[in-house]
Amino acid sequence: MARGAVIADTELTRQATAYRNLYLQADSYLLHLFVNDHSPTVGDTLASYTECTTAGYAPQVIPPAAWTVAPPVAHAVLIVQTNPRRFVPDSTAVPVLIYGYFVSDELGRFAWAEAFTIPQLFTPGNFIDVRAKYRFANCPMP
Repeated sequence: MARGAVIADTELTRQATAYRNLYLQADSYLLHLFVNDHSPTVGDTLASYTECTTAGYAPQVIPPAAWTVAPPVAHAVLIVQTNPRRFVPDSTAVPVLIYGYFVSDELGRFAWAEAFTIPQLFTPGNFIDVRAKYRFANCPMP
């Protein structure tokens, strides 16, 4: 591939589908909500996040079949995402702000995280739907 070239949408989709099939659909992952105001960065670990502990909260399993490949956006980003996972607190839950989600693998290792654009209030009578997303960027070759 020539320097500065970008990958065609069809090739980006093929690569993302192969990644999904090989890695994301090979194992189950856990989707967690975090309550600390933290912006995910390279080098984060599970210790970077404070998991929600309010009544009724529990991390959710992302089964292998939940992952789908979305079409590329502006020839630059392709997202492998899950169907929405719904978190519902108990009626006795203390309201808490949720700043985003993080994903761990079935061995309990940190995988990745995403902060919400606006923190979400997690309170009785409310719920939060989350689509875990894994992004592929179409970057020019150096």
